[in-house]
Amino acid sequence: MEILGAYRVMPVGEQLAQHGVTGLYSNSLFKYHDNAYSCLEKCVEIGRGFIQKPYQKSKVLDYLWQGIFDFIKRYPDYKYLLGVLTIPGTFPEKEQKLIISFYNIYFSSTADFCSPIALFTAENVQDDTPFCGEDFRADWSMLNHLLREEGYELPWPFKQSAKWFSPGGSSILAFTKDDSFNSIAGLNLSSIDKLNESYVKHYLKD
Repeated sequence: MEILGAYRVMPVGEQLAQHGVTGLYSNSLFKYHDNAYSCLEKCVEIGRGFIQKPYQKSKVLDYLWQGIFDFIKRYPDYKYLLGVLTIPGTFPEKEQKLIISFYNIYFSSTADFCSPIALFTAENVQDDTPFCGEDFRADWSMLNHLLREEGYELPWPFKQSAKWFSPGGSSILAFTKDDSFNSIAGLNLSSIDKLNESYVKHYLKD
């Protein structure tokens, strides 16, 4: 038997009741504020995942998400997906800042939810941004064009947060350094009831 890929999935409410916030993977990267707990109790944390390289362009990712949503159906009181999105350390700082700038413009949140444990210190992330901030489609095309021009592709979880959910349904709450994975991590909170209809039909309807 061969494991082609996997995700770590955890109902946060149960975890908080049994072990407290220390049992959450995201807690190793972000300090949750007291007023975050009422939301956390309704979250399913989607943790670190992997797909073996030979299968990364196959349907394995789709099958994994079918499994995740089948799991979520068992917990109708859980309303949010919580996960850590990764910008690899192999991306130059210029490209890291480009991604952070775009997501700070279009997917930031005003909620006082958490603080990064290790602040990403690249200076002037917003300076000289190529994004107008007023035309999502144009700026989305610009982001992907500039990354590909340098030989990089926007990491899939960032694409997912932008494309799967209707406006306002997905936010990046903070960015932090993740030295254990040599990367920049963004904490993503997405509302399941803001999932676009095509994905609802594919993943949630029997």
